[in-house]
Amino acid sequence: MSQNRNDIREEKPSIEPFRLPDVETPRRLWLPRFWRDSGHWNDAVVSWSMLITPAILRSLSYWMGYTTLALILLPVGYCFGFVLGLCLAMILSTFFSADGMCQRH
Repeated sequence: MSQNRNDIREEKPSIEPFRLPDVETPRRLWLPRFWRDSGHWNDAVVSWSMLITPAILRSLSYWMGYTTLALILLPVGYCFGFVLGLCLAMILSTFFSADGMCQRH
């Protein structure tokens, strides 16, 4: 079916300049989108934590001179990074959630 030109109504842009409402912006909306994630196990915070934590733990063990500990910390670092990422995602989604899951007054 085709539409007639008369059926299409165009909205005219308003002449009034854009004004922000006179309400205070909540602190959680000032943060970037990364910090306003949903807090699931596959959150970006968990993924980054699983990548960064083993590297930090292995670097510290090499720096202290424990090369055997560095080999052991590879699988342990991923597990620790996963748990640390879950904790970070829980904290960030509690205080900075995009949908206002837990609003602090």
